[in-house]
Amino acid sequence: LDVKWQLPFLDRFRLIAEAVDKRREAEFWIARYHQRAREIREELAAHVPSCRTVSFFWSQGLPDTFQVYYDIQVLYKALAFASPPAVQAVQRLTDHPFKSDVPVADLPLYAGDYIFIVVSDDERSQCRFLELTRSALWRNLPAVRDG
Repeated sequence: LDVKWQLPFLDRFRLIAEAVDKRREAEFWIARYHQRAREIREELAAHVPSCRTVSFFWSQGLPDTFQVYYDIQVLYKALAFASPPAVQAVQRLTDHPFKSDVPVADLPLYAGDYIFIVVSDDERSQCRFLELTRSALWRNLPAVRDG
């Protein structure tokens, strides 16, 4: 079974479910997923105004680059968070990439009002991320300043 990582995650889920003859169970799970996403959107609306943006990064590539994710279905579709303008520009492209490496100096362009960031568990990644968090670039991001 060849499941392309670039496919939306529910499409990947359906392909795998079909391959293991669990299509009916998958559709039940997907329906429940959408229901739960609606419930969580309503809960979050009281805490995160709709005009606020969210971004998702992976610290992969530090100290020179980081990875920005453009197609985080959970954040941008299921939970209906807005993405920052630089992310939106890429999302509007046909066949846009799932993610890309971006220079650390460009982090402010991609950083939303809220930031989710994955930091790998290895010591080198942890140290490099700690270095970034000590920089003026990081400390001046609105999401960081706002806690």
